[in-house]
Amino acid sequence: MIEGLAFALLKTLSTFLFEQYLHTTVQVEIDGAPSWYYQEESNQLCTFSYRDGDYSQINPLKQDLQRYIKRDIQTINDKVIYENFAKITRPEERRVVEQLKSDSQLSDFIRFNIQYPKITYEDEVNRVFGKGCIQKSKIVEYTKKRLQVIVKEVSLQKERKAFNELESDNIDNSYFQEMEAGF
Repeated sequence: MIEGLAFALLKTLSTFLFEQYLHTTVQVEIDGAPSWYYQEESNQLCTFSYRDGDYSQINPLKQDLQRYIKRDIQTINDKVIYENFAKITRPEERRVVEQLKSDSQLSDFIRFNIQYPKITYEDEVNRVFGKGCIQKSKIVEYTKKRLQVIVKEVSLQKERKAFNELESDNIDNSYFQEMEAGF
């Protein structure tokens, strides 16, 4: 089951990253922007931003880049979760998935893995341009771990429900049938 989900994750992530790559391969020219602005790297997920002002805007720019890449990674996670857990209909299991959808560790993951290969101040326009990137392989690894946590929690929810039914007189065989199908 986990291997199938991991394959689905890789397929979804690859599709998303390829779509993002296609969107950014178009040459974009912005007045005063450096030539590297909006130029993607093939093995990285990158985000771009700028701030009006001088060198004092570098740290706020880095925070903007972290926020934008967090949005992009969250979009990937939402899509992966949707594609892999759309068939879950039981309210208890749906609640588990929704609770785990919000990733409290994503900000730390980004902070420790983001790199800023390009930050440039352009005198002519008094603007700081930046590029923040994370290796795609690290994103895939992180998303796999997140998916495994969700699969485990949904399985535990099913297991708890099955044991609760077993202990009570009100037995709904659907949980047992699902568990047997997994073996």
